[in-house]
Amino acid sequence: MRIIVDFCENTTLHGFAYVVSAPRLLERFFWGLVIAAFVSYGWTTVFKAVVDWGENPTVTVYVELMPRGTNGSTIEIKLRKAFLCEARN
Repeated sequence: MRIIVDFCENTTLHGFAYVVSAPRLLERFFWGLVIAAFVSYGWTTVFKAVVDWGENPTVTVYVELMPRGTNGSTIEIKLRKAFLCEARN
């Protein structure tokens, strides 16, 4: 338990010091709830991002554009989400 108290007293994360050193129990409880709410919000956001990435992975495709007038085959790429960036040398 002393390790947790030392961490809370010395961390630069806002609110943790109040959990262990606030003079009133109500303040400690309040800061504990605030920290728990934001930690759970953070984990939920990360979880949703990972699930979204798993369902809709980012695909990076490099396509070299052919000049006009050149006889070449064309390709058709069907993607749900695409970001096209022109490669500049």
